[in-house]
Amino acid sequence: MLNVLLNILLFVFKYTGGKLIRSVSVTSDAFNNLMDAVTTMFAWIGVKVSAVGAGENHPNGHGKFEWIIALLSSGSIILVGWELFKESVNVILDPKETVFSVFTLVVLIISICVKFFMYLYNKNQGLKKDSEAMKAVSVDCLADTVSTTAVLASLIINWVTGLRIDGWCGALVALFIIYNGFKELGEITDKIMGRRASDDDIKKIKEFALRNSCFMDITNILFEDYGNGRIKVSFNAIANEGIETERLLMSAANLKFRIFSEFGYLTNINVEKIIADDEIRRFIEDNLNAVEIPPTIKALRVSNAGGYKLVELELGIEFMNSKKMEEYKSSINEKMENAPDGYKVLTQFLLNRYEHWHRNEIMGRLCSVPKTISRAFRLFIRECGRHLHRSVTEPL
Repeated sequence: MLNVLLNILLFVFKYTGGKLIRSVSVTSDAFNNLMDAVTTMFAWIGVKVSAVGAGENHPNGHGKFEWIIALLSSGSIILVGWELFKESVNVILDPKETVFSVFTLVVLIISICVKFFMYLYNKNQGLKKDSEAMKAVSVDCLADTVSTTAVLASLIINWVTGLRIDGWCGALVALFIIYNGFKELGEITDKIMGRRASDDDIKKIKEFALRNSCFMDITNILFEDYGNGRIKVSFNAIANEGIETERLLMSAANLKFRIFSEFGYLTNINVEKIIADDEIRRFIEDNLNAVEIPPTIKALRVSNAGGYKLVELELGIEFMNSKKMEEYKSSINEKMENAPDGYKVLTQFLLNRYEHWHRNEIMGRLCSVPKTISRAFRLFIRECGRHLHRSVTEPL
């Protein structure tokens, strides 16, 4: 709780000093420290609740509660940053004279020293405990050190030269707060939505599983993160030909235990016996090539399902709007329904890597912004430039 205590003390003294000299950049920097304290408190509460074990209603534990808390925290940071940005813009348009204060000067210098100490402390603790959270806090403390140094520099420039850049510096600090809020929001959203496992993790599990001589390939490796270090892994283990079912099941059970012992992952293994079938492959390739935008075949497996052969097909597709996407999927599914007798096709659609909807949707919306808004924004920037020129040229 050392981080919380120090950040609250810095907020109190900076806010007092900022109001004393009528500086929006100092008060913005004070709220930056307050948001750091709030974020740390939220994280502490989330860690405590997420540490509660699994129960009847939540068999996978309460680890995701920490993410929900972090989501609320990032939202509050963005709102505070936006309010400070609006206040800074008002100061830019109507600059106010700041008053010299030894108290504020000393507070900012002490703040820089304290933040640098917190950076070294958290970095050391992060390396000692191998904690990614503490390493992230140390980086944030270093960024705060830089931002407070910038605020101090702007005040000194103002007092020495008379240049009124307080509002601009306050706006930069506010944007820094907003950036941190969106950065945290993006990281938490990725976790909640289910972030794709890294190539190294997938390769690690695949190589470990293929040490078992019963399996020729490992496919569909999925990681499910439930927070607080609880991770489940599922994959399809493709069996070598000529191995009895009983031996395959024993090998899968042994592999589950070995993966848990080695990596701490709970594992779900689906053992499959693949049937080589050129007929269905030709049918699928011919039909997919007839589509306007042919998808890529990521996986194609044929297994015996009793009275028929089950074809599991994974297709990589490009991003498109929701209506077109549904029509595209429907057209492919209709073609797959005409599979040869004795086959049933189960199709799964996956967006190609780097084709995430949230990135493309955002870019699409940005590109469709009306020209009137763009023109208004340019006029606003031009007007801010005029006010800045007037504020730095007029005598105090």
